[in-house]
Amino acid sequence: MPKDQTPGERGYTAYRESLRGRTWNDQPMPMWDDLPPRVKCGWEANAAQVRRDALEEVTDLIRRAHGELGL
Repeated sequence: MPKDQTPGERGYTAYRESLRGRTWNDQPMPMWDDLPPRVKCGWEANAAQVRRDALEEVTDLIRRAHGELGL
């Protein structure tokens, strides 16, 4: 995916591609640019939470590794 996409756009695009561009009831999914702003905001909020969760997991792993190594 292009690096110039926002995290929310990358997430939505991956989701859309995984469903072959179709909704749960087989309707076509819009492209990112065609989504209403509130839906884009929702995808951006989701991407931000995923990033926070990933950072927390990595931070915990580093802390544990430091503890086990006595650092």
